[in-house]
Amino acid sequence: MHNFSMLLIISFLFVLSCTKTKNQMIDQTTVKELDLNRYFRTWYEFARFPHSFEKNLVGVTATYSLRSDGKIQVL
Repeated sequence: MHNFSMLLIISFLFVLSCTKTKNQMIDQTTVKELDLNRYFRTWYEFARFPHSFEKNLVGVTATYSLRSDGKIQVL
């Protein structure tokens, strides 16, 4: 029984060491240059994470444009 317990502990530690945390799976590299003009248009949603403000909505779009103060507007 002692050998089984040791094997179980070693197996658990091995599996634990092979798993990555959420932060380790996210690409956190910084974009060196971004051409915002490529994104100033209407984008059509084809998938989403559930949000309360989008409940029961269908055919959602987001239109990105540049405001007069240099900030980005999203409608």
